[in-house]
Amino acid sequence: MYAGGVNSGATYANDYVQLFNRGTSSVDLTGWTVQYASAASTSWSPTALSGTIAPGRAYLVQLASGGTNGTALPAADATGTSNLAATGGKVAVVDNATALADHVRRIHTRSCDVGSAEQAASTANLICTCSTSREPLFDGALLIDGTHINAVGAFTPSTRELDTDTVQRARVIIDAVSAAGREAGEILIPIWEGAIDSSHVKGTLADVISLKTPGRESGSEITLFKSCGLAIEDLVTARLAYSRAIAQGIGTRVDL
Repeated sequence: MYAGGVNSGATYANDYVQLFNRGTSSVDLTGWTVQYASAASTSWSPTALSGTIAPGRAYLVQLASGGTNGTALPAADATGTSNLAATGGKVAVVDNATALADHVRRIHTRSCDVGSAEQAASTANLICTCSTSREPLFDGALLIDGTHINAVGAFTPSTRELDTDTVQRARVIIDAVSAAGREAGEILIPIWEGAIDSSHVKGTLADVISLKTPGRESGSEITLFKSCGLAIEDLVTARLAYSRAIAQGIGTRVDL
Protein backbone atom coordinates (compact mmCIF):
# COMPACT_ATOMS: atom_id res chain seq x y z
CA MET A 1 0.00 0.00 0.00
CA TYR A 2 1.31 3.47 -0.91
CA ALA A 3 -0.26 6.70 0.37
CA GLY A 4 2.30 9.30 -0.69
CA GLY A 5 1.09 9.97 -4.23
CA VAL A 6 1.29 13.62 -5.32
CA ASN A 7 3.17 14.77 -2.21
CA SER A 8 6.43 16.67 -2.72
CA GLY A 9 9.18 14.14 -3.33
CA ALA A 10 6.70 11.30 -3.90
CA THR A 11 7.98 8.22 -5.71
CA TYR A 12 4.70 7.66 -7.53
CA ALA A 13 2.02 10.00 -8.85
CA ASN A 14 -0.85 7.89 -7.49
CA ASP A 15 -1.79 6.22 -4.24
CA TYR A 16 -2.21 2.48 -4.66
CA VAL A 17 -3.00 -0.83 -3.01
CA GLN A 18 -1.38 -4.01 -4.25
CA LEU A 19 -2.80 -7.46 -3.56
CA PHE A 20 -0.67 -10.61 -3.83
CA ASN A 21 -1.80 -14.22 -4.16
CA ARG A 22 0.48 -16.46 -2.08
CA GLY A 23 -1.70 -19.51 -2.68
CA THR A 24 -1.55 -22.28 -5.26
CA SER A 25 -4.83 -21.56 -7.06
CA SER A 26 -6.33 -18.49 -8.71
CA VAL A 27 -8.45 -16.12 -6.62
CA ASP A 28 -11.71 -14.86 -8.18
CA LEU A 29 -12.28 -11.20 -7.28
CA THR A 30 -15.88 -11.01 -8.48
CA GLY A 31 -17.94 -9.20 -5.85
CA TRP A 32 -14.91 -7.91 -3.91
CA THR A 33 -13.87 -4.32 -3.23
CA VAL A 34 -10.91 -2.48 -1.76
CA GLN A 35 -12.29 0.11 0.67
CA TYR A 36 -10.66 3.09 2.40
CA ALA A 37 -11.70 5.31 5.32
CA SER A 38 -9.76 7.99 7.15
CA ALA A 39 -8.61 7.20 10.69
CA ALA A 40 -11.58 8.91 12.35
CA SER A 41 -14.25 8.16 9.74
CA THR A 42 -16.83 5.38 9.53
CA SER A 43 -17.63 6.19 5.90
CA TRP A 44 -15.82 3.91 3.47
CA SER A 45 -14.90 4.63 -0.17
CA PRO A 46 -15.02 1.43 -2.26
CA THR A 47 -13.17 0.47 -5.43
CA ALA A 48 -14.67 -2.49 -7.27
CA LEU A 49 -12.38 -5.36 -8.25
CA SER A 50 -12.79 -7.80 -11.13
CA GLY A 51 -10.97 -10.67 -12.78
CA THR A 52 -8.67 -13.08 -10.97
CA ILE A 53 -5.25 -13.15 -9.31
CA ALA A 54 -3.15 -16.07 -10.51
CA PRO A 55 -0.95 -17.93 -7.99
CA GLY A 56 2.22 -15.99 -7.24
CA ARG A 57 0.98 -12.88 -9.03
CA ALA A 58 0.11 -9.36 -7.90
CA TYR A 59 -2.97 -7.22 -8.56
CA LEU A 60 -2.55 -3.43 -8.68
CA VAL A 61 -5.35 -1.08 -7.58
CA GLN A 62 -4.56 2.48 -8.66
CA LEU A 63 -6.12 5.21 -6.54
CA ALA A 64 -6.20 9.02 -6.43
CA SER A 65 -3.72 11.45 -7.92
CA GLY A 66 -3.87 15.19 -7.42
CA GLY A 67 -0.80 16.47 -9.26
CA THR A 68 2.31 15.70 -11.26
CA ASN A 69 4.80 14.72 -8.53
CA GLY A 70 6.21 11.21 -8.91
CA THR A 71 6.27 8.75 -11.77
CA ALA A 72 3.27 6.99 -13.29
CA LEU A 73 2.30 3.57 -11.98
CA PRO A 74 2.45 0.47 -14.20
CA ALA A 75 -0.81 -0.50 -15.90
CA ALA A 76 -3.38 -1.07 -13.14
CA ASP A 77 -5.80 -3.98 -12.84
CA ALA A 78 -8.44 -1.75 -11.18
CA THR A 79 -8.75 2.01 -10.63
CA GLY A 80 -10.48 4.09 -7.99
CA THR A 81 -10.60 7.60 -6.63
CA SER A 82 -9.81 7.09 -2.92
CA ASN A 83 -7.28 9.62 -1.63
CA LEU A 84 -5.23 7.83 1.04
CA ALA A 85 -3.95 9.89 3.95
CA ALA A 86 -0.15 9.78 4.25
CA THR A 87 -0.17 9.39 8.04
CA GLY A 88 -3.28 7.40 8.95
CA GLY A 89 -6.35 5.60 7.66
CA LYS A 90 -7.94 2.20 7.22
CA VAL A 91 -7.93 -0.12 4.19
CA ALA A 92 -10.07 -3.26 3.93
CA VAL A 93 -10.58 -5.91 1.26
CA VAL A 94 -14.28 -6.72 1.43
CA ASP A 95 -16.42 -9.54 0.06
CA ASN A 96 -19.57 -7.57 -0.79
CA ALA A 97 -21.83 -10.61 -0.41
CA THR A 98 -20.61 -11.28 3.13
CA ALA A 99 -20.90 -7.60 4.05
CA LEU A 100 -24.46 -7.46 2.70
CA ALA A 101 -25.48 -10.58 4.59
CA ASP A 102 -24.03 -9.13 7.81
CA HIS A 103 -25.95 -5.88 7.21
CA VAL A 104 -29.24 -7.72 6.67
CA ARG A 105 -28.78 -9.74 9.85
CA ARG A 106 -27.71 -6.74 11.95
CA ILE A 107 -30.01 -3.99 10.66
CA HIS A 108 -33.06 -5.89 9.46
CA THR A 109 -32.76 -8.84 11.90
CA ARG A 110 -33.43 -11.30 9.09
CA SER A 111 -31.75 -14.63 8.52
CA CYS A 112 -29.28 -14.22 5.66
CA ASP A 113 -26.38 -16.45 4.61
CA VAL A 114 -23.85 -16.44 1.79
CA GLY A 115 -23.89 -19.46 -0.51
CA SER A 116 -22.39 -20.35 -3.86
CA ALA A 117 -23.99 -19.32 -7.13
CA GLU A 118 -24.72 -22.98 -7.81
CA GLN A 119 -26.50 -23.39 -4.47
CA ALA A 120 -28.59 -20.29 -5.12
CA ALA A 121 -29.51 -21.23 -8.68
CA SER A 122 -30.61 -24.73 -7.70
CA THR A 123 -32.82 -23.69 -4.77
CA ALA A 124 -34.02 -20.08 -5.17
CA ASN A 125 -37.34 -19.04 -6.68
CA LEU A 126 -36.18 -15.42 -7.03
CA ILE A 127 -32.72 -14.53 -8.36
CA CYS A 128 -31.33 -11.01 -8.88
CA THR A 129 -27.99 -10.71 -10.68
CA CYS A 130 -26.44 -7.29 -10.12
CA SER A 131 -22.73 -8.03 -10.60
CA THR A 132 -19.85 -6.76 -12.72
CA SER A 133 -19.16 -10.27 -14.04
CA ARG A 134 -18.45 -10.55 -17.76
CA GLU A 135 -19.19 -14.30 -17.81
CA PRO A 136 -22.27 -16.35 -16.75
CA LEU A 137 -22.60 -16.73 -13.00
CA PHE A 138 -24.18 -20.21 -12.95
CA ASP A 139 -25.33 -23.12 -15.09
CA GLY A 140 -28.87 -22.54 -16.32
CA ALA A 141 -29.59 -26.26 -16.11
CA LEU A 142 -29.66 -25.88 -12.31
CA LEU A 143 -32.71 -23.59 -12.26
CA ILE A 144 -35.89 -24.96 -10.75
CA ASP A 145 -39.37 -24.58 -12.25
CA GLY A 146 -41.10 -21.31 -11.44
CA THR A 147 -37.94 -19.29 -10.82
CA HIS A 148 -37.98 -15.59 -11.69
CA ILE A 149 -34.72 -13.81 -12.56
CA ASN A 150 -33.97 -10.08 -12.63
CA ALA A 151 -30.71 -9.60 -14.54
CA VAL A 152 -29.43 -6.03 -14.34
CA GLY A 153 -25.62 -6.18 -14.08
CA ALA A 154 -24.24 -6.68 -17.59
CA PHE A 155 -25.05 -3.99 -20.15
CA THR A 156 -22.90 -4.55 -23.25
CA PRO A 157 -23.28 -6.96 -26.20
CA SER A 158 -20.18 -8.96 -25.24
CA THR A 159 -20.87 -9.45 -21.51
CA ARG A 160 -23.52 -11.49 -19.74
CA GLU A 161 -24.42 -12.80 -16.27
CA LEU A 162 -26.66 -15.59 -17.62
CA ASP A 163 -25.74 -18.43 -19.93
CA THR A 164 -27.54 -19.49 -23.07
CA ASP A 165 -29.33 -22.38 -21.32
CA THR A 166 -30.90 -19.97 -18.82
CA VAL A 167 -32.21 -17.70 -21.56
CA GLN A 168 -33.47 -20.61 -23.65
CA ARG A 169 -35.44 -21.99 -20.71
CA ALA A 170 -36.97 -18.66 -19.73
CA ARG A 171 -39.84 -16.46 -20.81
CA VAL A 172 -37.91 -13.25 -21.53
CA ILE A 173 -39.14 -9.70 -20.90
CA ILE A 174 -36.83 -6.70 -21.47
CA ASP A 175 -36.80 -3.07 -20.36
CA ALA A 176 -36.98 -1.71 -23.93
CA VAL A 177 -35.99 -2.68 -27.46
CA SER A 178 -33.69 0.35 -27.57
CA ALA A 179 -31.87 -0.80 -24.41
CA ALA A 180 -31.65 -4.52 -23.61
CA GLY A 181 -32.98 -5.36 -27.05
CA ARG A 182 -29.85 -3.89 -28.64
CA GLU A 183 -27.23 -4.04 -25.88
CA ALA A 184 -27.76 -7.12 -23.69
CA GLY A 185 -25.23 -9.91 -24.16
CA GLU A 186 -27.67 -12.30 -22.46
CA ILE A 187 -29.92 -11.94 -25.52
CA LEU A 188 -27.51 -11.08 -28.33
CA ILE A 189 -25.00 -13.88 -27.69
CA PRO A 190 -27.61 -16.70 -27.86
CA ILE A 191 -28.96 -15.10 -31.06
CA TRP A 192 -25.47 -15.06 -32.57
CA GLU A 193 -25.06 -18.71 -31.50
CA GLY A 194 -28.33 -19.59 -33.24
CA ALA A 195 -29.86 -20.86 -29.98
CA ILE A 196 -32.77 -18.38 -30.09
CA ASP A 197 -34.13 -15.71 -32.38
CA SER A 198 -35.60 -12.28 -31.69
CA SER A 199 -39.09 -13.77 -31.18
CA HIS A 200 -37.83 -15.37 -27.96
CA VAL A 201 -38.23 -11.95 -26.32
CA LYS A 202 -41.94 -11.81 -25.48
CA GLY A 203 -42.25 -8.10 -24.75
CA THR A 204 -41.14 -5.16 -22.65
CA LEU A 205 -41.79 -4.17 -19.06
CA ALA A 206 -44.29 -1.58 -20.34
CA ASP A 207 -46.16 -4.36 -22.17
CA VAL A 208 -46.43 -6.38 -18.96
CA ILE A 209 -47.55 -3.42 -16.83
CA SER A 210 -50.16 -2.40 -19.40
CA LEU A 211 -51.37 -6.04 -19.59
CA LYS A 212 -50.56 -6.31 -23.29
CA THR A 213 -48.25 -9.24 -22.57
CA PRO A 214 -48.43 -11.67 -19.65
CA GLY A 215 -45.30 -11.76 -17.54
CA ARG A 216 -45.93 -15.43 -16.79
CA GLU A 217 -48.16 -18.06 -18.39
CA SER A 218 -47.84 -20.83 -15.80
CA GLY A 219 -46.60 -21.41 -12.28
CA SER A 220 -43.83 -23.69 -13.50
CA GLU A 221 -42.50 -21.28 -16.12
CA ILE A 222 -39.04 -19.76 -15.62
CA THR A 223 -39.25 -16.01 -16.22
CA LEU A 224 -36.50 -13.50 -16.90
CA PHE A 225 -36.51 -9.71 -16.83
CA LYS A 226 -33.41 -8.26 -18.49
CA SER A 227 -32.61 -4.58 -18.05
CA CYS A 228 -29.68 -2.50 -19.27
CA GLY A 229 -31.12 0.69 -17.78
CA LEU A 230 -33.18 3.57 -19.16
CA ALA A 231 -32.83 7.29 -18.54
CA ILE A 232 -36.59 7.53 -18.05
CA GLU A 233 -36.30 5.12 -15.09
CA ASP A 234 -33.76 7.44 -13.43
CA LEU A 235 -36.00 10.43 -14.13
CA VAL A 236 -39.09 8.78 -12.63
CA THR A 237 -37.13 7.67 -9.56
CA ALA A 238 -35.70 11.16 -9.06
CA ARG A 239 -39.15 12.70 -9.43
CA LEU A 240 -40.58 10.28 -6.86
CA ALA A 241 -37.79 11.10 -4.38
CA TYR A 242 -38.29 14.83 -4.98
CA SER A 243 -42.07 14.64 -4.51
CA ARG A 244 -41.73 12.71 -1.24
CA ALA A 245 -39.10 15.17 0.03
CA ILE A 246 -41.40 18.12 -0.71
CA ALA A 247 -44.33 16.38 0.98
CA GLN A 248 -42.24 15.70 4.11
CA GLY A 249 -40.61 19.14 4.16
CA ILE A 250 -37.07 17.80 3.96
CA GLY A 251 -34.12 18.43 1.69
CA THR A 252 -32.17 21.50 0.62
CA ARG A 253 -32.97 23.65 -2.40
CA VAL A 254 -29.92 24.44 -4.54
CA ASP A 255 -30.04 27.17 -7.20
CA LEU A 256 -28.06 26.21 -10.30
